[in-house]
Parts: sequence; C-alpha cells; structure tokens
Amino acid sequence: MDEKEALEKTWELWTGGRRAELPALLEGDGDATAILRRYLALQGQLYWKRSDLDAALAVSRFGLAYARKAGNREAENVLLFNVATFTLPWWYDSLPATSGQRDEGLEASQRLLALRKDLGKGPADLSKVLWVLGAHHYVRGDPGRSVVHFNAAVVQARAAGDKGLEACALEGLCRARIRLVPGERAWGLETLSEAKALYEEAGDEYNRKELEAFESRVAPAAPGE
Repeated sequence: MDEKEALEKTWELWTGGRRAELPALLEGDGDATAILRRYLALQGQLYWKRSDLDAALAVSRFGLAYARKAGNREAENVLLFNVATFTLPWWYDSLPATSGQRDEGLEASQRLLALRKDLGKGPADLSKVLWVLGAHHYVRGDPGRSVVHFNAAVVQARAAGDKGLEACALEGLCRARIRLVPGERAWGLETLSEAKALYEEAGDEYNRKELEAFESRVAPAAPGE
C-alpha cells in the first residue's frame, strides 16, 4: 500500500466514523519500518493536506503505540515532535486547536524532552523541544514555565553554536518577558535587538521581519507620537 492509497483509505475510514479500524489497515501491510514510515507520512498529510488536526492526532496515537511496541524510539521521537508542534497555535498557518488538543501537545512535549535526554540527543535537538515547551506555556499565559524553558532553549542553542536556534529561543524569551512578566518588559524590549541581529546573522530574513512587526506592536510610542 503506497502513501496515496494509505491516505485515501484512512480518510474513508475516518470520515465514515470507523477510526477503530485504522490500526488494522495501517499495520496490515509491510514490516515495522514500512508501517512506521506510513504512520509518519499520514501524520503530516492529514494535518497539511486534509487540514484535520483531530485525524492527525488520532493517527499519531496509533503510530506512537506501534512505535513503542516495535521499540523504535527514533520514530517515537519524530511522532511526538509533530504532535507537540501541530497543537501549538504559534504560526500563521497553524490549525485551530482545542484546549484538550493543546493539553495533548504539552504532554507530548514533556515526553519528548525526556525521550531526547534518554537518547542522548545533542544541544540543538534539546533546544528545539525546550522552545516548544516554552511556547506551549506561553500560549497558556504561564510566565514562570515559559521563561524557564525559553531560557534553557537559549542555553542549549548557544551550546550547539546555532545562531538560528538561538535567535528563535531568545525571541521566545523576549516575548514571554514582555507579555507575561510586567517587571521584565523593559529587558524584553531591549533584548529584541539581539534576537533580530541573530536572525540577520543566520540569514533568516523572514523571521527577522516578523520580529520587527511584533516589536512595532508592543514597543511604547516615542514622545509626541
């Protein structure tokens, strides 16, 4: 069963209210590697092509259960990362997520951090998941946890020597301090320039401009304006 056929049959079962039949369909053809590749492909296709977060998460749960049964922790790592990011209302093209789906994403983020530490992943991989954790707490309005995780993401990004990751983590830290910690708003505004410089150094013009747009919305007006 190729990816196109898997998507069509999955969608038929999903829209027909027969989701319990999905594991039998998706796990009935091929070895463990092929089955996990199918789950990973479907996870993305249901989110990006069919714009159905609920379906993507349902397939993710079945895929995670299969990955654990197969002992494939790398596949579990990717599946968890996608659940964590698909449920995060951060980007302009994010699908709307319910509070329950955001809770599922936060739990996936926490499991992912523990898994990556257990697998001995390097600082770049740790920085990415720490950023996701910080972002999940940020959208919940939790100043303490968002600042802690964004700050840890900055530390790991610097350890990795990755300017792009450092810029992203520092931006998250600035946003959290500006929006959620009144006493640290001034620090956040001042440090935005450092994040913009890092984006420029990394050659990331898109995110630099996005950060400038955010700065224009939150910065205080100059006297006389």
